[in-house]
Amino acid sequence: MSEGHIIERTGDGYTFRYYESKGGKRYSHFDCERRLEAATNAMQRWFSRAIRTRTTQGDAEQDRYELERLRSAADELAEYAAIVQRELDRLEGVDRKAERVKALRMVEGRTPEEAAAFLAKADQLVGKE
Repeated sequence: MSEGHIIERTGDGYTFRYYESKGGKRYSHFDCERRLEAATNAMQRWFSRAIRTRTTQGDAEQDRYELERLRSAADELAEYAAIVQRELDRLEGVDRKAERVKALRMVEGRTPEEAAAFLAKADQLVGKE
């Protein structure tokens, strides 16, 4: 994995995170997204080139070998994409739960019974962490 680390700077109610490489270069979230886009484009180009440059000598064994290597690369990408999707789902779930708890704790204008029920539900959600 990466040899750098994450640096946090907090101010004005926000936390800004930066990736700092081993060499000391800092990357903001926007910088990381730009590099991800460039890497994705490069990966797509090279994958397409690898498919188009397969050996065409009529050797069925060589063709199977090259196709299997390409399929393996595609499977690896799909596996990584699934891991990223699970992490994004987890992060969205945390945010959604926090928003729900905040909404449940807004009891102004509710009857005392409703307020008590909403606060109990908020406490229950917080307790599931």
